[in-house]
Amino acid sequence: MKREKFWVMLAVFAMFLAVNSAWAADYQALIAEGDSWYEQRSDLAKAKMAAEKYKEAIDVDPNQPEAYWKLARALYWVGQHSPQDQQIPIFEEGIAAAKKAIQLDPDSVPGHYWLGVSYGLYGQAKGIMKSLSLVDPIKKEMAEVIKRDPGYNMGGAYMVLGRMYFKVPGLFGGDKKKAEENLKKAIELGPNRWISHVNLAELYMDQKKYDQAKALLTQAIEGSCPQGQEPDCQDWKKDARELLKQLEEKMK
Repeated sequence: MKREKFWVMLAVFAMFLAVNSAWAADYQALIAEGDSWYEQRSDLAKAKMAAEKYKEAIDVDPNQPEAYWKLARALYWVGQHSPQDQQIPIFEEGIAAAKKAIQLDPDSVPGHYWLGVSYGLYGQAKGIMKSLSLVDPIKKEMAEVIKRDPGYNMGGAYMVLGRMYFKVPGLFGGDKKKAEENLKKAIELGPNRWISHVNLAELYMDQKKYDQAKALLTQAIEGSCPQGQEPDCQDWKKDARELLKQLEEKMK
């Protein structure tokens, strides 16, 4: 009798392992599909497909932080390329996903990074004066990234901080000197992540340092794109060209 019970228990355990293995395979397959769609994100429909695949992966296994931060990353792209009146709920969903990634893994560098980015974009969509309460949370998340991996996303945390310090009014924590310091650090860590050059050029334009701004924008327009970031890079170069036109008008 004891022997029969042993074999029954062994069979149940084997079935449990088989089911878990199947779930793991399904989860990884969905993550891979999402990654494949995200690589093609220059087509907005494909970026949306990436987000859907990450959501499906979460349905299969809701306890893996990777699917959540990748969902937040995909929603960042979708939100940025959606009409302005549709952006807020997209970024809210991104915030929720990134928070879940951190809940599952408090040391998740991507989780902290995409939470901070999502906060920033949500604030941008609402308007600076309506979202000043997000300044400290953004600082906190970027500090967590810098503490663990300052080079993550080619110095992305420093770029976010630099942009924030530039755009927030001085009475509420803005600081042009800190903005410049952070943007220069971002360029040091990501010399061809051209959005940092664009943001620093915009700061220099505000300070009437036109020659320095022009040099940065020229680098951004003429420079090569980092591998894997080609869709983002096209946006950066577009921003650089538009800002250069504004600069040339000011220099006349």
